[in-house]
This record gives sequence, C-alpha cells and structure tokens, in this order.
Amino acid sequence: MTTPTPPQSQLQAVAAEVLAHARETGIRATVTSLAQYAGITRPTLYRNHPGLVQQFLADAAQSAAELSPRPSRSSSNDELRERNTRLREENRQLRLHLDHYEEHIRRLTIENTRLQAAVAGHVSDLSTHRHQRMINDIR
Repeated sequence: MTTPTPPQSQLQAVAAEVLAHARETGIRATVTSLAQYAGITRPTLYRNHPGLVQQFLADAAQSAAELSPRPSRSSSNDELRERNTRLREENRQLRLHLDHYEEHIRRLTIENTRLQAAVAGHVSDLSTHRHQRMINDIR
C-alpha cells in the first residue's frame, strides 16, 4: 500500500522548514531531506510535485550561495601571495637547516677518519689472531 502524497501547501511548509534548518546548521538542503521530512519517497516527490522540487532546488542553491560567498579575485590573489611568501620563508629555513646538517656531517666524517687512523695502529686484527689460534688447537 502506498502512502498518500501530502498536499502542495503542506509540502511547501515542509520545504521552508528544511531550508530554515539548513541555514541554521550550515548543512546543505537536499531533495532527499525534503522527502524524508515530508514522509514520502524522492521519486514520488519528483513525479507528483516537479515544480515544487525545482523551486526547492533553486532556493537551496541560493541559501548555499549566501552562506558561503565566493572570494573576490583580488582577495584570492592576496591569499596566494601570502602563501607564496610563507612558503619561500619556509624553504629558506629548510635550506639553512640543510647547510647546518651538511657541516655537521662533514665534521663527523673528518673526526671518524682521524679516529680510525689513530686506532688502526693500536688494535690488532682479530681474524689473524683467530686463525692462528685454530692452527694451534689443531696441533
């Protein structure tokens, strides 16, 4: 059994309520939400009240445009300039960090080479010691 379609005046009141709720919450008003509030299916709404649906969609689009106005071209350009300036500064800071890390790596490499040379004269090679020990154990 199908649910009877509410009269046009009742649907207009429900549509106004859905649009008001959408404005208050910032949530987009949809035909699906209108159908749910009215207690009917979307296809029934489209089939029996196409003019109401078109008016509802136009009103919903206008409400959405009022809630989020598009930025002007100049403000968009200003935002891009600010972003580029911020990114340039960040890039400069990263390059500075990179230079510092390169210098640290250079110093560590020099110190490592110096330590290896100093230790090389004082440490005996364990592989030859192990080899000699194996020979002695075999005898």
